[in-house]
Amino acid sequence: MARPKKPTGPRGILTLRGQGLPPLFMPAGSPASTEGIEGFIVEGATATAAKQGVQLFGQTSRPVRNTASPFDFTIPTETGDQYLDLLGVAPLSYVDGSHDRGPAPYSQGELADRVWSEIQRKALKYGPPLAAIHLLVFPTDWRLHVSDGTLQLMAVFLAKRRHPFSTVVYFAPDDAGWGDLRVVHPTRAKPDDIVTFDEGAVRGVVVLPPG
Repeated sequence: MARPKKPTGPRGILTLRGQGLPPLFMPAGSPASTEGIEGFIVEGATATAAKQGVQLFGQTSRPVRNTASPFDFTIPTETGDQYLDLLGVAPLSYVDGSHDRGPAPYSQGELADRVWSEIQRKALKYGPPLAAIHLLVFPTDWRLHVSDGTLQLMAVFLAKRRHPFSTVVYFAPDDAGWGDLRVVHPTRAKPDDIVTFDEGAVRGVVVLPPG
């Protein structure tokens, strides 16, 4: 009798990045290099925006990857070049755990705090901005979709606190040309809604993985 095969869960490509950055676990068929994955994310976000009738970042043509710049991409616009940086995020349980075990529960507040810490870390390397800077946030594990509550916390943080980004967009890829695209900053919420937002009620929610 043949031995049953050990279940491996959803297939994907694991890319180790070093420099204290969490590994990337992207859908099977996506590029294996960090640069390739970042291009995959940008292309997916741009394609999703086009299908939704949204013009991301005011770009007039495709973003151009930078090789010697603090920013990942340059964005051509009608008013001149602007810049795009990418930020891969994951809860601490995803970073410290094994991708083979699949997604683990996470706290919305914990993940929002981690994202904000990474935004601050990025901001320190820029210096005085010479042009608009945009940020594209994506989950490092494609099985993770950041919860609505976490995105709400991020929107409140970005509305209340100082940072260099003109636009912050979240994108979770489903495949090469489609995914979950959200404009987190600037928020559409009214100023009074930001002031009265019950952060404590949202922070404590624990998100369970799908399935």
